[in-house]
Amino acid sequence: MIFSGAGTSKNIPRVKFLRKALFPKTEEQYERLRESTEILIASPMKLAQLAEKFKLKDLGYMVIDEADKLCEMGFLEQLETILKHCEGDQPSKFLFSATMQPGIEDHVRNSIMGEKALRVQVGIRNTTAQAVD
Repeated sequence: MIFSGAGTSKNIPRVKFLRKALFPKTEEQYERLRESTEILIASPMKLAQLAEKFKLKDLGYMVIDEADKLCEMGFLEQLETILKHCEGDQPSKFLFSATMQPGIEDHVRNSIMGEKALRVQVGIRNTTAQAVD
């Protein structure tokens, strides 16, 4: 997730990994984390726990890689929890997958992305690249 209200330090984004040791216990600790972080990398479960404990403020973007695998493994509910606890405008959502199956794609579009979802496809759907340079 990317907090939109944070400033940069000499154009180098401040990146943190949300792990147990960094997980805030108080509102003050959460505010310090939010103010000192531009890009927060987290598992869906940790981010959902953070969202339930503290409203996610100024969340500008939510980027999900391997979206199809997360949905197949049952993480869709956690993504919905994260979005439910966003304060203010909903973040821009980007989901990436090399092999999104049609049923999962429809489910993600309906529950996470909404009507304005844009699908970008490079190459032939659900195939592997013949050669990578």
